[in-house]
Amino acid sequence: VIATPVGGTADVLEDGVNGLTVRANDAQGLSSAVTKLLGSASMRERLGQSAREKVRMEFTLEKELEGNLAVYENISRKSS
Repeated sequence: VIATPVGGTADVLEDGVNGLTVRANDAQGLSSAVTKLLGSASMRERLGQSAREKVRMEFTLEKELEGNLAVYENISRKSS
């Protein structure tokens, strides 16, 4: 994954660990990141495996449901 570290992306993507980040509107940076990944199958494999593992461990259905429930409970407490 190559992305800009804005919004929720920064919560998921760790530069050099499970993807590469480039500054927003940085065409040269994007070009460099693409070239880097195209030139290294081992880097693509390592980043891809790490990204899959992070999603598998941190973004389970159970965790998403717990997060949603916490939001609804918070809203309920505020409106009581």
